[in-house]
Amino acid sequence: MKYNADFQYDLKFGQEGETEIAKLLNDSSIEVKRDRQTQETGNIYIEYESRGKPSGIKTTKANKWAYILQDGCILIVDTELFFNISNSFLKFEIIISLFSEAILSSLHSAFISDNKFSK
Repeated sequence: MKYNADFQYDLKFGQEGETEIAKLLNDSSIEVKRDRQTQETGNIYIEYESRGKPSGIKTTKANKWAYILQDGCILIVDTELFFNISNSFLKFEIIISLFSEAILSSLHSAFISDNKFSK
């Protein structure tokens, strides 16, 4: 990406992002998940089966899947994309916590160490 010192260039780029988020919130169905243990364990739980039957991400009709990692920090992903990623982890018996640990580690470095989200 080329550097551009013109504020109008940055403003247009930022406004395009704002439009994308507004469209996401207005035109999407979003399944939201939250787990009290995520901050303590560094893991996220993705339900795909309950009592021997498909459920959760396997059966959702929502086109976006959101996971609240901590107050003020939400991961929003295309449901089909996230299903394919999580399904690949399950097939190869790789624990999904590797994915969430990387995210939480990045969050810790970027935010928590600056005391923005300290308890």
